[in-house]
Amino acid sequence: ITRPVAPGTALFGYASIDSKMNGSETAFDQDTVNLAGGASFVRGKNLFRVSGLYNELAVGHDWYRKLEGITGEANHQIDEFQMVGGSLQFGQLRYQGGNEPRNADLWAIAGTYRRAFIGKLQPLLTISPSYGEEHNSKSRPDLGRKYYGLRAGLALTPAPGWALALGATYQNSRYDGPDPLLATTRDDEYYGVDGALSYALNRNWSVRGEAQYLKNRSNIALYAFDRSVYMLKLRYEFK
Repeated sequence: ITRPVAPGTALFGYASIDSKMNGSETAFDQDTVNLAGGASFVRGKNLFRVSGLYNELAVGHDWYRKLEGITGEANHQIDEFQMVGGSLQFGQLRYQGGNEPRNADLWAIAGTYRRAFIGKLQPLLTISPSYGEEHNSKSRPDLGRKYYGLRAGLALTPAPGWALALGATYQNSRYDGPDPLLATTRDDEYYGVDGALSYALNRNWSVRGEAQYLKNRSNIALYAFDRSVYMLKLRYEFK
């Protein structure tokens, strides 16, 4: 929800609930709650936004991790085709019970460059580098990390009512200390590719198909994995 309160100034709020249910192993069910709210300010070619956020993840329907934080953003419209921006985020990660040693203070910085091109498919390219640190607050450096990454996305309009989005993500995570059992400092590389095709049925309704392939490489085999995800979504927008 967005509500203008003065020329160039608006208040906004966001809320979502997401659940992933398993057919029989309910201990692995996941519930996610997201809340955010803040204000945005438009000054000439500049857009500024400040917001508070809250995220809660539940596993087996018991809360597992909470994130509380604040984010500041600034975007500048270079011309009718280009935009550049940046964001800074601070937050606290808090875990329940036996996972409390994972508690950490988080900060992250990210940039964005977006460029539109003139062409039949109306290409829109977005590049977003990022860097962040999780400082463990329970004297467990093996659970704290520094990470950096890059996200690139391309949006296309193949035909009226259709939209195609393609993306690729890379992230490197270097942990702050050796694993107490394995005596090895964890070092991960995460790769992801994704695509989405959507069609607007009418002014309010749209259908969207998504596919993702994710792979995490790690020098500790326990943390290496790959995963494929396919989704079909029906969406209604209040317009």
